[in-house]
Formats: sequence, structure tokens, C-alpha cells
Amino acid sequence: MENKIKQFRLLNFNKLIGKRRIMSFDFGMSKIGIAIGNEVSKNITSIKTIIAKKGKPDINNITYLILKWKPDMFLIGIPKYKKNYKSKLIRIIKEFANFMKYYFSRPCKIINEFGSTLEAKSIAKERSNFFKCKYNKMDINSISAEVICYMFFEKIF
Repeated sequence: MENKIKQFRLLNFNKLIGKRRIMSFDFGMSKIGIAIGNEVSKNITSIKTIIAKKGKPDINNITYLILKWKPDMFLIGIPKYKKNYKSKLIRIIKEFANFMKYYFSRPCKIINEFGSTLEAKSIAKERSNFFKCKYNKMDINSISAEVICYMFFEKIF
């Protein structure tokens, strides 16, 4: 696995804005939703929700997904309710962002995810009605990661 990580680090990721593959994260203390977005097509797809233990993600699982999807950039949502809002979660998210940036040698951007979970719940209900099935609560986090990526695309385009 370590050799694959080294090879991934060496891949050229200096793509122009508008041509990147972005992996977004909805980071929580117990669950982390992951989605992948493509700036060219503007397609965003939920990948997975992984379990975290007290804010500590399963790095092996995340590494597997990164090696599989080969993103050019990471995007991590941070819940900013008020200006200068601080919490343990925000500190953990910033530590995770730094880890991702330096361990995988990819740019990592943190954006305000305020409202993404409510939007994700609405999307999950719409999808479950369309497909005539009950949505899985684990899906909310990966859909929220989709919403975070969409918010980023709206901001830069």
C-alpha cells in the first residue's frame, strides 16, 4: 500500500481550475461522508460513508478510496455557524485537512458547509420517493459531501 501511495503522490495534479477531480468530505465525529466531483462535467457522486471513532477516521479506508478515484484536490466542509466559531470538531477537521494535504500531496480546501446536512436530507427523501425505497441514514453523510462539492462548484464557476 505504501508504494501505491508514493506513486499517487508523484502523479501530476497541477491541473487548471475547471479540469480537476475533487474528493469532498463531510467530516463528523462518528461518520464521514465522501463524494467525488468532476469540474469538467459538473457531475458529483456519493462514494461512501465511513465510520469514525471519536473524530478519528479509518485512514486505510480513505486511502483505498483515494487510490481508486485519484482526486486532484480535497475539499472538506467545516460547520461555521457564527463568525469566529470554535469547537473541538473544527480543530479536528483542520488537523484532518493538514494530514490530507501533506500525506497525499494534494491541495486541500476547507469551505463552510452550513446547511449541507439539511439539504442532504431533502435530497435523500427525493431520491427515496423517486426510486420507491427507504433511504439509509448512512447515505446522508455521503450526500452531504455531494452538497459540499456542489457548493464549491457554485462558488468558483
